[in-house]
Amino acid sequence: MGADLWRCFFGFNVYPSLQAPLFVFQWLFDTAQIEADNVGSPHTKSQWDYIHQSGRALRKTFQNV
Repeated sequence: MGADLWRCFFGFNVYPSLQAPLFVFQWLFDTAQIEADNVGSPHTKSQWDYIHQSGRALRKTFQNV
């Protein structure tokens, strides 16, 4: 990731370069990502909908793992 070492924190950036077997563990609702997306603790239906949509999208990314 060059000078942007913080990008290595995200599994989708690291996964393609892994060569050793590993166990993948990921919270379905990643609080760091929710805060990064400026959602925070959900209070409205649209916030809850966004969080659940994010969870479905995350689950879908693991289909090939």
